[in-house]
Amino acid sequence: MRLRALTQPPRRGTIVRAPGARTCTEDLSVMMKTDFYESDPFTPQKGRLIASINSEYRFQKSDEIYFDDEPGRLKVRIIDVRVHIKRNGDVHREILALKL
Repeated sequence: MRLRALTQPPRRGTIVRAPGARTCTEDLSVMMKTDFYESDPFTPQKGRLIASINSEYRFQKSDEIYFDDEPGRLKVRIIDVRVHIKRNGDVHREILALKL
């Protein structure tokens, strides 16, 4: 893949996209595969997979989520959101959550 040189540097806040690339704002109802992983508070590393869902919701750090299908209703707080974008444009999200 060759990058072409810009004739002028982009203005601050300008996003330079590859030809044919889509943005999330083109279709706001895009469902994204989201995996929730349990993590401990000191090392933000993936632990046990809690759940996998398809969602268009924008999860943020410090959101509290309830999983009712777990035994005893599991409550977690999001400590990290990682978004993975593949070359073909597929987007996948991993969420690290602290059990409360």
